Amino acid sequence: MEETALDKNRNMIDEIDRDITLLFEKRLRIVSDILDYKLEHHIPILDSGREKDIRIRNAALIEDDLIQDQFVIFYDNLLAISKAYQEELLSRK
Repeated sequence: MEETALDKNRNMIDEIDRDITLLFEKRLRIVSDILDYKLEHHIPILDSGREKDIRIRNAALIEDDLIQDQFVIFYDNLLAISKAYQEELLSRK
């Protein structure tokens, strides 16, 4: 049976989701390293200015306005997850 366009697209989504999952894990491991560094060097954990700069810089990579709007929502959620992860790590220290 020949693979349909739907099957091909679903396979591509599966591959992208796998990449996102692995990158998500990698990102949170780095977040943990950054938290340790900030604690060790007495640096404030929250840096709202940096968050804003990163959001603007990364959103600018997306040309489609509708997708860019969705990315900002996605990225804000990612930042919220990162903050919650840091709080959980802090509670265990």
